[in-house]
Amino acid sequence: MREIDCDILVVGGGPAGLSAAYGAARALGSRGRVILVHRDRRFGFPVRTSGGSWAFHLKQLGIPDHLWHTLTGARFASPNEVAHTVLRPEDPAVSLDVTETYEYLAELARQSGATVLAGMRFVGCEAVGGFDVEQLGFDAWPEGGFVSDVRAVEGDEVLRVRSRLIVDASGSARAVSVPLGLQKRAVRYGVGAEFEVENLSEDQRLCLLLVGSKYCPAGYGWALPTKSGTVRVGVGVLQPDVKVRPGPLLDELMVSGWLERLGIRCGKVIERHVGVLPSERPNERCVFGPVVCVGDTAMQALPLIGEGIRYCIEAGREAGKACAAAALLVRDDRSEDASVEATKRLRGYERWWHATHGRAFDLTWRMNVRIARFTDDEWDRVTRVMQGLSPESVAKGLRGQVGALDLMRFALTRPGMAVEFGRSLLGV
Repeated sequence: MREIDCDILVVGGGPAGLSAAYGAARALGSRGRVILVHRDRRFGFPVRTSGGSWAFHLKQLGIPDHLWHTLTGARFASPNEVAHTVLRPEDPAVSLDVTETYEYLAELARQSGATVLAGMRFVGCEAVGGFDVEQLGFDAWPEGGFVSDVRAVEGDEVLRVRSRLIVDASGSARAVSVPLGLQKRAVRYGVGAEFEVENLSEDQRLCLLLVGSKYCPAGYGWALPTKSGTVRVGVGVLQPDVKVRPGPLLDELMVSGWLERLGIRCGKVIERHVGVLPSERPNERCVFGPVVCVGDTAMQALPLIGEGIRYCIEAGREAGKACAAAALLVRDDRSEDASVEATKRLRGYERWWHATHGRAFDLTWRMNVRIARFTDDEWDRVTRVMQGLSPESVAKGLRGQVGALDLMRFALTRPGMAVEFGRSLLGV
């Protein structure tokens, strides 16, 4: 067993964890050490997400455009209706190359000074000096920090990592926060199955969003073209809202002829992907003393369609900066006053998240719960509403960015459609 000391241990190498390691190491510089451990041997492989996102936000985050494929058109299809929209050229939807994007984020973390360890599985951690949440509350700090055990996925290497702070970016596993009693395991999940296949379509920039009880009960299907000439076709369902598995539904969809009628022609299967995403009410807390949750661990994927990569990158960087500031405060001063001040720095990340994205996440969560119970007739009604919306309105709706002014303008200019929208998506 090899022992390593660091200021911050990041558990999980998805976009949130990699960005937290980058943000923390960049802020610490030569004054501290950040270690990230990730169970897979490669970052972003196996693929567990479809990679759909939006160009404008990615550009703001500095993600280079060679990592994505720009989409110019979208079709939203319910059982008996189809709505077509031309995507806005100033902020188009895109499909990311998932593996290349994660590897890019890993390289950013390395260049910032973080130690990035792939193929290493987090086994568990122990609070040195005690960490009784029930007695001391969620903001308690263990006297001696944490000791975590990490094992190589292949081989016999075992690491014992000592850290003052831990970032839980382990996704649905919540590998740190659940065993410590800080969070409970999610009970509601989006479960997805996806094929990446040759794209034989005439329009290589057309994407689909599919709804309806036959292939996508309590969920949705998708077809996302990629820059490599493939298209990712998938189905996601909410469990336990429904008992069906997405794999058999996807098999049925592929042979149904529905995709081809909508403009997507599929060739041979190249890869098969599966993924799981917690789908519950957005977290009120992301910070539990020296344990900071980010990414899927903190419910930071937009609840409406589970789109989360750009949010995870942004949140990870903010969490990393907050962790660096807290780590410097408690490194040489283990008094209660230092711990209290460090918690304030960490809670700043939590306040930033709610101020920046809280409204959109609350709105789309309510929509998620509502549409999970939709009948096919209700989906047809929503699709008819979408047929009359502008590309800007469609984009804002999918991102949960509809403000009071947008709703007022919509109600004044198209009152009948506004009533349909309210009944269908908001239940009012």
